[in-house]
Order: sequence, then C-alpha cells, then structure tokens
Amino acid sequence: MLLTSNDYSTSTRLSRELGVTSHVIKPVKPSELLAVMRTALSPGSSETLSRVAEAGPPSARLRILLAEDNLVNQRLALRLLEKMGHDVAVAQNGIEVLAALQKDKFDLVLMDVQMPEMDGFAATREIRRREQGKRLPIIAMTAHAMKGDRETCLEVGMDGYLAKPIHREDLEKAVKEAIRTKRQASTIRPSAGAGAFSAKAAE
Repeated sequence: MLLTSNDYSTSTRLSRELGVTSHVIKPVKPSELLAVMRTALSPGSSETLSRVAEAGPPSARLRILLAEDNLVNQRLALRLLEKMGHDVAVAQNGIEVLAALQKDKFDLVLMDVQMPEMDGFAATREIRRREQGKRLPIIAMTAHAMKGDRETCLEVGMDGYLAKPIHREDLEKAVKEAIRTKRQASTIRPSAGAGAFSAKAAE
C-alpha cells in the first residue's frame, strides 16, 4: 500500500507503475485506512482494486467555483478540493464570479465573504436575482466566526457556512451536504429554507 500526498489521478497512475496494491491520499482517515486494508487483504483484491482505480475518486467529481482573493487561503482550498477529486476554477472577487457563471456551469460555489470590488454577499444576492430554475449551492467562507454570521449568510441566499482556516473534514462535509441539498430541491427555495447547514472549523 502507498501513502501519498499526490492527487487521485497521479496516485492511481503511480500505483500501477510500481505494482502497488492500493494507495491512500493523506491526510488519512482511520475509517478510510481500515477499509482499504480490508480490501487489500481480501481474496481477489488485485482485481477489485483495479476496478476501483479505473472508476476514479470514491465521491462524485464536481465542477466548483472558488471565490477567494487571499492567495494563501486560495491555494489551501484549491489543494484540498483537488485532492478530493474535483475540478476547480478560481475567481478573485464577486465580479469575476458573475462572469465565470455566465460562461460556464458549476455544481457549487465556495464564496469568500470579504473580497475587493464586489464582496461575497453582493455577489450572492446577484446570483439569486438572476437564477431561473435550479438553485446553485453557495457556501460562505469567512474568518469572522462570530455569533449571527451564519444567519447573515443564510439571509442573503447562501446555503452553507465555513469558518476559516478551512479544514479538510469541514470542507468535505460542507460540499457533500450542499450537493445533497441541491439534489433534493429542483426549484429555487426561500433563502432561509430547509437544508441550510453549518460546517464549523475544528479548533
């Protein structure tokens, strides 16, 4: 077995070249490690793991728009999302977010609250104003983890809330919950409707 920090596609190719039975991308969850070990030690593991590797990442591959002007936070979020197997485009401010949504389709937007030219709140309001039909999940990212922040994000039309610094577990949970909510709702619902959630950063 191979423990690696590379992305999923790179690790899969490397495992095949080295003849490694399986690989796990760091940071490793105990449950994930146990599951891979059990599979590797089971009869016919080589054939089973080969089919899993060809199928790609265990979770759905999403097209995500990351709106973040801080370079350090941008690189961290981008690295985490790519390690999860997602395709990511980056916007520096709300104006770039709106422009990107005009040109391409996305499954999810990770929206920094404070950005130059147009902040995350203004960009979200404009996205909701333009929306027709299905609702685009938007998760707020903010360093201001104070009482009432979550409610403010939901009031402007956001669906989730992440406090910075971003942790992999919180980000993964927020992404999964946002997509689950999207699948349940086929039309635009009120901004403070059911399915809103909060993913709080670990201490």
